[in-house]
Amino acid sequence: MNNSKILEFIRRHYPILVIFALSLILCFTNYIPGTFLSGWDTLHPEFDFALNFKRIFFGVFRTEQGLGAVGAHSHMADLPRIIILYLLHFILPLHFLRYAYVFLTLVTGAIGMYFLLEKAVIKEKTISMLGAVFYLLNIGTYQTFVVPFEMFTTLYATLPFIFLFAHKFILEINHKRRNLILFCVFMFLNTPAAYAATLWYVFIVCFTIFVLSMAVLNRVSLKLPIILFSVTFLVNAYWLLPNFYFLATHSLEVQNANINKLFSEQAFLINKQFGNLPDILLLKSFYFDWTIYEGTSTFKDLTAAFSDHFKRLPVLVLGYSFAALFIVGLIFAVKSKMRESLPYALILLPSAFFLINDNFPFSGIFTFLQSNVPLFKEALRFPGDKIINIYTFIFTIFFSLSLLFLSTLLKKINFRLVHILAPIILIALTVFYMLPAFSGNFINPRMKVNLPEDYFNLFSYVKNQQTKGKIAIFPVHSPWGWIYYDFEGQKYPLFQGAGFLYFGLNSPLLDRDFDRWNIVNENYYREISYAVYRNDLSLFSNVVKKYNIAFLLIDKNVISIPNPSNVLYFNQIEKLISQSGLAAPKQTFGNIDIYKIKNQVNLVETKTKLTAVLPHAGSFYRDDAYLKYSDYISFNNISEQENYTPSIFFPYRNIINNQFKVNEKFIKIIQDKIVFDSNLPADNYTFDTFENNQLLPADLVAIQGQNTLNISFYPNIAKLDGNSLSSSISAIFTTVANQNPTIVTINQQNIFNIPALIQNVYTPIGKTYLNNSGNYIALYSDSNRLNISDPIHKINPVFTYCNNDNNSTAVSAYILNDKIQITGTDDVCVTIPIAKLIDKKLIGKHQELLLTQSFSYTGDSSVLSCIEDIQSGSCIYYPKKELKEKNFSFMFPVKTSDLDNLAIKLILTYEDNQIKMNEVSKLVFTVYSPVQQTLITSDLIRDSFTKENVFKFSKVGVPNNSAELKGSDAAKIDSLKNTCKTASSISDKKIFYTNNQKVIKYTSLSGSFCDQFAYDNLPHNQAYLVTIESKNEKGLPLSFCLLNNISKRCDIFTTLGKWGNFNKDVFLLPPSDTQGTGYNISLENIGIKGSTAINYIKSIGFIPVPIELIQNIRTEKGTKINSYSGQIVTSQEYNPLLILITLKGETPLINLNYSYENGFKAYFLSCGNSFSCGIKSYLAPIFGKEIKQHVLVNNWSNGWILPKNMDTNQKVVVTFLPQYLEFFGFILLILNFGGLIFLNIQKR
Repeated sequence: MNNSKILEFIRRHYPILVIFALSLILCFTNYIPGTFLSGWDTLHPEFDFALNFKRIFFGVFRTEQGLGAVGAHSHMADLPRIIILYLLHFILPLHFLRYAYVFLTLVTGAIGMYFLLEKAVIKEKTISMLGAVFYLLNIGTYQTFVVPFEMFTTLYATLPFIFLFAHKFILEINHKRRNLILFCVFMFLNTPAAYAATLWYVFIVCFTIFVLSMAVLNRVSLKLPIILFSVTFLVNAYWLLPNFYFLATHSLEVQNANINKLFSEQAFLINKQFGNLPDILLLKSFYFDWTIYEGTSTFKDLTAAFSDHFKRLPVLVLGYSFAALFIVGLIFAVKSKMRESLPYALILLPSAFFLINDNFPFSGIFTFLQSNVPLFKEALRFPGDKIINIYTFIFTIFFSLSLLFLSTLLKKINFRLVHILAPIILIALTVFYMLPAFSGNFINPRMKVNLPEDYFNLFSYVKNQQTKGKIAIFPVHSPWGWIYYDFEGQKYPLFQGAGFLYFGLNSPLLDRDFDRWNIVNENYYREISYAVYRNDLSLFSNVVKKYNIAFLLIDKNVISIPNPSNVLYFNQIEKLISQSGLAAPKQTFGNIDIYKIKNQVNLVETKTKLTAVLPHAGSFYRDDAYLKYSDYISFNNISEQENYTPSIFFPYRNIINNQFKVNEKFIKIIQDKIVFDSNLPADNYTFDTFENNQLLPADLVAIQGQNTLNISFYPNIAKLDGNSLSSSISAIFTTVANQNPTIVTINQQNIFNIPALIQNVYTPIGKTYLNNSGNYIALYSDSNRLNISDPIHKINPVFTYCNNDNNSTAVSAYILNDKIQITGTDDVCVTIPIAKLIDKKLIGKHQELLLTQSFSYTGDSSVLSCIEDIQSGSCIYYPKKELKEKNFSFMFPVKTSDLDNLAIKLILTYEDNQIKMNEVSKLVFTVYSPVQQTLITSDLIRDSFTKENVFKFSKVGVPNNSAELKGSDAAKIDSLKNTCKTASSISDKKIFYTNNQKVIKYTSLSGSFCDQFAYDNLPHNQAYLVTIESKNEKGLPLSFCLLNNISKRCDIFTTLGKWGNFNKDVFLLPPSDTQGTGYNISLENIGIKGSTAINYIKSIGFIPVPIELIQNIRTEKGTKINSYSGQIVTSQEYNPLLILITLKGETPLINLNYSYENGFKAYFLSCGNSFSCGIKSYLAPIFGKEIKQHVLVNNWSNGWILPKNMDTNQKVVVTFLPQYLEFFGFILLILNFGGLIFLNIQKR
C-alpha cells in the first residue's frame, strides 16, 4: 500500500483509528501481565468451559449453589460471553481471558457509539468521533469498569448497536430484514447484561420508550415496534422464561434472606445520597462512597485516585462544563424538534426517576413502590447502578448534539486552524479529565490478582474424583458472602469479592454467597458454624451426615477483616475432622487442605428407616429431630399427609427466625417468668430431663442449724403448667466456734456475702448456677484472712495500652513510695501477676483462695478490674466493683492450680485521646483461705429431678432469672466515647432520664457511632434470651453484634427493629463452648449523608432459659420408625436435573439430594432399550405417570414415597420440570434466527 492510499485510508477512517488508539492505550495501561482480573462480583467460566457450558444449558436449578437453588440470577444469559471466551482461549492464556472480554467490551462500546452517532444521530464524522471519545472517557463509564462485572460492561458495549439497528429498522425503508437480523445478533450478544435480570428489565423499559416514541414521532406503523418487541422476546426467552418462574415462586425468599436484610437498606441509602443534581450532572454514583481492602487491615476509597483528582479546581470546572454541554444539547434537540433525537430525551424520564430515587420530587413514589412491591425494594437497592449505563449513553448523545450545535457556530468563523484544533483540544481536555484512568486506575488495581496455582490443582483433584458430592468450605466465621484472601508470597496477593471457587469445582460448594438464594443454605451455615464454634464433635459429625457432604475444604488463604485471625478456628476445625473419623487423610495444595468423606452418598438414593416429624422447620441452630431419630421426613402442609400420620411433633421447633429473633407467638415475658406458649393442645408431651443441661440456674438459700449451716440450691427451671420438675439440693457444713462463715463461693465464679442468720429460718442469699458435672462450694471467714505486707514492692506491674493500637506515645508510669502514677492518652492496662503476691505455703490442699484488692484512686478515667489469663491475654472473670468515694475494692476467687497463669488487670478507660494523669495509692491485698469446702456431685443433681419424662401440659413456664450482669456495663454505660475505629465527628451519644429510667440517644448525621456493653461473667454453656428495648426515630436502625469473648466472633449479627415507639427485640443466644465466659454487645448507629440515623436504647437484658429442654418437647405417638424396602439397581444421569433409576423393593422411598423444590417431579416410566428410555426420560411429563407423594427429607432434600407392591425393576425418572422453560426458550431462539435468515435468503 503506497503512501497516498495510506493517507486516504486514514482520512476516511480517522475517527475509528483515534477511538481505537485511545481504547488500546487505556487497555494497556490497565493491564498487569500475569495477573487475573478477579474480585468483587467476579465471573470465571474459563476455569472449566465444559462444566460451565453444562450449567448454562441446564441452569434453571443451580446445583452448584450449596444445597441447590432456583436460579435468581439468569446464569444462562451469559451464554454468548462464554462462547466468545471459549473461542478466545485457543489463542490467549487463561489469565488474560477475562481481561480480553472486558477490554473487548470497552473498545466495542466506543466504536458502536461512533457508528450510532455517525449513522443515526449526528451524521458527521468528527463530532461523532468526539462523542465516542467522551463515551469512552467519562465518569459513568469509569464506574462501569472500576470493578468490572460483565453484565454492566456488556450493556455498555451493546447499547449503541441495539439502538442503531432498531433506529434503522424503524426509519429506513431498505434493508429492513438485514437490520432486523443485526438487531437480533446484538440483542443476543446483549443477553449477558441480564445476568441480574433487573438490569435488563430497566434497559427494556427504556428501549420500549425509545422504540414507541420513535415510531410515533416519525409516523411509522406500530407494526415495526411490535416486530422488534417480538424478536426481543424470542431472543431472550431462554433465560426470560426461567426468570419469570423464579419471580413467581421465590422472589420473596431472596428479600427475606438474612444477608439481604442486613445489607439492602444500608446499600440503598448509600445510593440515595447521590440522588442530587450536582452528582447526577457529574455522573457520580455510590462507587464514590465505597471502600476497598488495601491490606494490613486497612480500607481506602474505591475511587480514591479519581476523588483526589476531582479535588483540583480545573478538573471540577471541566466536569461541570461537560454537564453544561449535555444540557445545551438537550435544549438544542428539544427546540429544534429533532424527531430522530427526541426519543432519547424521553429516556431521561426513567433515568431521572432511578437516579434521584428516594429524593425530591420522586420520594413519595419511590417509598410507595418499596413498601408495596417487595421485588422492587430488593432488586433496586442500587437504583443508580441499574441506570448508570443508560444514563451515560443518553448523556453522550446530548453531549454530542451540543457539539453539533457549537460546530454550526464555529462554521461562521472562516479560520481553518480553529476547525482543526478544536477537536484536538476537546480530546485533550477529555483525556485530562480522566487522567488517572491512564495510570492503571480505570480498573481498580486491587482487581488484578495473582491466583495461586494451588487452586487449579484443587480443581483437577476434585474433577478426577468419582463422586460429585457437596463440598463444605471452611472457615465459617462470617455472616457475609463477601470473602477476603491474602495469597502470601504472590506479587499481587489480595482478593476480595463473592468468591471464585465454584467456577472451577465440579461439585456443589456450600459457600455463604449462596445463602441469599435459598433459606436451606442459611440453615446449613447456621448449623455448621454453631457446631464449629461450640466445638461440639457430635453436632459437627451429624451436620456432615445430614447434608450428605462429600468433601471438607479448609482454605487457609482466607483472612478475617477486621477480626483477629484466631476467629477463623482453623486448628479447632482440623481437630473436629480428625476426631470425627469421617474423612480420609487430607490432600494438601499449598494452604488448602481437602478431606474426602469415607462414606459417600449418591445423588439419588433410597432410605430404609425414617421417622415422620412435624412441623418442617424454618431456622434453628441444631436439628434436634435429626440428632434423636436420624433420617426423618416432613410435609409442607397438612393436606400432603393424606393418611400418613406423623409420629413426632415438636411444638417449639420454629422458635426463631433467620435473624435469630424469637417468634413472638411462642413467648410472653412478664415480670417474674417467661411463658412458652404456642397454643399447645393439652396432650402428653415427652421432654428431656433438665439434668442434661450444662448449667442449672438456682436460688441460693442458707439455713442456720444448731451446729450446722445448710446451703441449699433451689433449681429455677421450667415448670409444666406450674408443676416443678425438681427438689432442692443441699450442702451441709458443720459450724466451728470462732469461724462463722461470712462468704460463700460457687465454682470459683460467684461470691455471696452470708448475712446474720436466725436459727432454722430460710434466708435467701442470691441467684447462681450449678454445673451438672459437679460443683465446688467454699466457705470463708474473717478468721482465715491474711493481709499481704508491702504489696507495692512485690507486684512488679506491667503497664500497656489496652488496645495495642496507640503507638504515638508510651505509657508513663512511676512507683513513688506507696503510690503509682500513670500517664497516657488511651485506655491503660496495669497487669499484676498473682503468683508474685501469694505465698505458696498458703495454698495447702485448697482448690481456691479468695483475693481482695483495694486502693484509692484519683484521676479522670473510669476504673475496671478483672482476672486475666496471662497466656491468652483475655479477662476470664470480672468482679463486682465496690466504690466509696474514690476508694475502690474488688474481690476475686482464684483457682489455686492456675496461679502461675493468672494476673490481676486494672483497666483505666479514657473518654478521649488527651494526655491524662491518674494515681493509685493505699494499695492493699488480702488473701482468704476457705474454712470449709465441699463438692455437690452430679449424682446429687440427678437425684433431685423427677424420673418421669412424659407429662400432660399446655404451657411451659420459666422463671425470669435475669442474669446478674457483673462487669463493665454498670461502669461504662455513662461513657460517651465513640468506639468506632474511624469515629465520626458528626455522630454523638447523649444520656437522659425519662420516668426515672436511663435512656441513651444516638445521633449520626454521617458516619457511625459505636457503643459497647460488656457482660464478661456470663457463662457460655447457658442459653439466654437477649432482650434489647429500643426505638428508631429516623434512618437506619441500630446494627447489633453479640460478640463471643472467646471466639471473637459475632454469635448474633443483625439489626434491631424499626420500632416507632419503644419495643423489645428478643433474640435467642444458644449455649456455646462449655468453659468460656463473657459476651460483648456492640451497637453501631450508622448515618449516611442525607439520611440521619437517630436511635434510642432503654434496656439490655440476658434471661437464662433451658432452650434445649424447650425445643426438645415433643409428642411421640405410634410407631416412631417407619420402614421402607427398596434398592436402586441402576442409575443413569442424562444431565444434572434428569436422572433415570431402576428400583426393586415393595415400598421404596427415594431421596434426591438437592434442596426441596416443588418443581422436582418423579415419574414411573416404561421403556425397553436405552434409546427409548432416553427419549421418554426427557419427555417424562408426557410418557410417565407422576408419583404424587413428594416429601421433605431431613428438613432440606426431596423424597418420594412410592406405592406399595411396586413392580419389580420399576423405572423412575426424576426431573426438574421448570427446566423445560429454558429448553423451550432455546427452541424459540433457534427458530427466530433460522426464520430470519431463511426469509433474508428467500428475498435474495
